Amino acid sequence: MSTEPETTPTPETGTPPETGAKAGGPAASVLEELTALGQKLAATIQTAINSPQWHQVESEVREGFTNIVQEVNEALAKARSSEAAKQVEERAAKAVEAVRTGKVTADLRESLLKGLKVLNRELDEIIARMESKSEPPASGQ
Repeated sequence: MSTEPETTPTPETGTPPETGAKAGGPAASVLEELTALGQKLAATIQTAINSPQWHQVESEVREGFTNIVQEVNEALAKARSSEAAKQVEERAAKAVEAVRTGKVTADLRESLLKGLKVLNRELDEIIARMESKSEPPASGQ
């Protein structure tokens, strides 16, 4: 059981009697509070952005990300220059070339083309049926 008193809708308005909410109702007061919160958050962010501390933190974050990118690029360059990486890259290039020029690609292209043609025919039939249903009968009027 709840310790709060039950509220029942009043016959005149269909809404519960006022329980401390503003005259606009609970939804209006929630909207007003959310609007005020949004305005205060915007003002707080604007004040923070304009502070010298913000600019210091922003500068440090930018420098940190620049360092991260530089480290990752160096690690990738080292990985690319390793012999194992070169072999993997060569094998991948050969596989891509084989697929590009091989029977697999031709078969895939042919199957895709057949499937698209069937799909287009089916769509044509659906459109024709829909159009025939939407047209009034051509009987002698």
